[in-house]
Amino acid sequence: MLKLVYRQLACGKANTVITVLALAAAIAVIIILKGFEQGQYLQLKNIVLNRGSDLVAVQKEVKNFIATRSVIPQLVRQKVDSAPGVKATHPITTLPIIYNKQGRQTPVYLIVFDSSGGPSNLLSGRVESEGNGIVLDQALAKKYALKLGDPFIVSDFQFVITGITREAAFMMPFAFITYDGVLDLFLESEIAPDLSVFPLLSFILIDVTDDKSIKSVRQALEQKVPEIDVFSSEQLALNDQELGKDFFGPIIGVLVFVGFILMLMVIGLLMYANMARNQRNFSVLKALGFREKALVSYTVYYVVLLLLFAFPLSLCLALIISSIIESIAPVYLFVVFDLLMLLKVSSLTLLFASIGSIIPFLILRKCDPVIALQSANT
Repeated sequence: MLKLVYRQLACGKANTVITVLALAAAIAVIIILKGFEQGQYLQLKNIVLNRGSDLVAVQKEVKNFIATRSVIPQLVRQKVDSAPGVKATHPITTLPIIYNKQGRQTPVYLIVFDSSGGPSNLLSGRVESEGNGIVLDQALAKKYALKLGDPFIVSDFQFVITGITREAAFMMPFAFITYDGVLDLFLESEIAPDLSVFPLLSFILIDVTDDKSIKSVRQALEQKVPEIDVFSSEQLALNDQELGKDFFGPIIGVLVFVGFILMLMVIGLLMYANMARNQRNFSVLKALGFREKALVSYTVYYVVLLLLFAFPLSLCLALIISSIIESIAPVYLFVVFDLLMLLKVSSLTLLFASIGSIIPFLILRKCDPVIALQSANT
């Protein structure tokens, strides 16, 4: 029966190609949506993991690195430094700002670093350890046609772009400056009168002396310094990922649901059209005495073979389209080749394709062979 289906597909090459292309396009839409969702979660995790520390101290009751305000008293760092098992500490300050140029405004998440926690994934340029240098995410640089050496104005204070990196999350580009730069910004810009509303210490990155003692150091710090909560980098990254799921999950879920409904309609229509076109084949098989089990096998093999041709093509389409979107708007990330996501999509696609082929099969299995052959010849 499988050989018969293959011959049928090979004989109607034009129809097979059109069907496979339509199926691939429908599947590619789902892969792109799910790839976008996975890309946002990966960006959120990497923002914390790329800071390169074993532990992260945050304000009490704060559980995230992104989209939350954390303010730690300056004297807390001395207490953390003196705790047993702590090898080194690195201050981090986060500032949400609005970059205004050419009549356009863009929210930017500014990370202020000292000895560690600066930009990773540097694409070009360098990271300045002091002065008014700034490292921008490539999405921001591309949006405003900024390049190395160009000025970057924040509240009438001029930074100089020294590097371009790739770090964004929550569909928002990041930028990195040192504490020299932020102090100059505070003192020389228009925000100086409002200095009191800006935190000078948001997070403390903590390196421990022994990787095996991370848990015990964390517990000791939380007991010794009640003003803070301490998380491992992995746990804080997972918290941000969960925040992303709460934010993106309902939106992407609706889009994926609608996409699957549309895909079901496309697959159902395609399978009905193909099964109706194969009415003569069904009639011949029934006239030759093939049982209903054989007709079911014919239908299943037909669906599976079409999907086997369509799925690799859909991956290529999804990769091409997502690459084009990323090149236009680098702030977005698409994770197309995620094994678990692809297994889910392929399983649901097979399920929907099977459902789409049930209705035409139920109709065709009841047809009278003689009448079907006569109608097929007219």
